[in-house]
Amino acid sequence: MPGLVLAAVVTAAAFAVAAAFARADGPRLSPVFIAVLVGLLLSLSVPELTGGRAVPGFRLATRGLLRLAIVLLGLRFSLGVVLEVGARGLLVVLAVVATGLTFGVVVGRRLGASPRLAWLVGIGTAICGTSAIAAAAPIVGAEEDEVSVASVIITVFGTAAMVVLPVVGHRLGMDADTFGVLAGAGVHDAAQAIAAGFSFGPEAGGTATIVKLARTSLLVPVLLVLSVVHGRRRGAVTADGGRVRIRVPWYLVGFVAAAAVRTLGDRVLGDAGGWVALLDAVATSTTALLVLAMAAFGLQTRLSALREVGPRAVAAGLTTAVACAVVATLGALTLT
Repeated sequence: MPGLVLAAVVTAAAFAVAAAFARADGPRLSPVFIAVLVGLLLSLSVPELTGGRAVPGFRLATRGLLRLAIVLLGLRFSLGVVLEVGARGLLVVLAVVATGLTFGVVVGRRLGASPRLAWLVGIGTAICGTSAIAAAAPIVGAEEDEVSVASVIITVFGTAAMVVLPVVGHRLGMDADTFGVLAGAGVHDAAQAIAAGFSFGPEAGGTATIVKLARTSLLVPVLLVLSVVHGRRRGAVTADGGRVRIRVPWYLVGFVAAAAVRTLGDRVLGDAGGWVALLDAVATSTTALLVLAMAAFGLQTRLSALREVGPRAVAAGLTTAVACAVVATLGALTLT
C-alpha cells in the first residue's frame, strides 16, 4: 500500500498541474510527463520516502497495472484510420516511423546507450511518445530508470517539435493540408501533434489528427515485430530439437484484440452514444493507469542510474527527433 498510495498522490498532482496549465492557456503538459518528473524529483530529493516498504507497490504499478493499461490502450486505436490517410500520407507516416526506429536503435547504440534504452527512444519518437514507451518497456525488459529517462526526453523533444514545426510550416509557405501532414507525422505525442495542427488552423488540425491516429495505429504491428525479435533473443530452447519458442506476452495479445474490437465497434456502432461513452470511460481509466505506472517508474529511479543513461538518452533523443522532423518535412512537401 505505501508505494501505491504515494504513486497515486503523484498521479493526482500530475492531473491537477496539467489541468491548471490548460485553464491558464499555458503550455500543454502531459500528465504522464509531469508524473515522471515529480516522481524523479521525489526519488532524488527524499530517497528514504521512496525506498523500503514503498518498493512492492511501485513494482505492482509498473508491472501488473501497466500491463492492464497496455491492453486497454488497444481500444484507442481503430485500424481503419490508416485507410483515411491516403497513399501519400501513409508513405510519409511509414517513412517517419522507419526513420525513428532506425535512428533510435542504431544511433542510440552508437552513442553507448543500452539496447533497451535505444529501443524506447526509437519507438517513442517514431510512433506516439510515452504511450509507445509504456507499451514497449515490458517487451524489451527495460529498467525503471530507462523508462523514466526515455519518457522525459521524448516529451521534451516532442514539446519542442510542437513549438518549432508551425514556425517551419509558415516559413516554407505550407498550406493547411500539407502542414497537417507534417504535424501529424513529425510530432511525437498525439495531444502535441493535434495542438500543433490547430495552431496552424482548423483544417490543418483536422488533417494532423487523422495522420497522427494513423501513425499511432502502427504501434500494433511494431509491437508484434518487437515481441518476436526479443522473443527469439530470450526464448527458451526445447529439450527435443533445440528450437526456440517465441513467447508473445499476454498483454500484447490483449492489446491487439482490443484494437480489433475498437475497429469492429467503430464500423458497426459508429457514433452510437453508448459506444462513445464506453470508449471515453476506458480512455480515462487507461490514462490514469499509465500516469500511475509512470509515476512509479519515476519514484524508483536513482541518481546513479540517471548519471549513467541521461546524456546518452538526450543525444539519442535529439538525433532521432531531428531526423524524424526532417523526413516529415520533406515528405509533406513532396508527397502532399
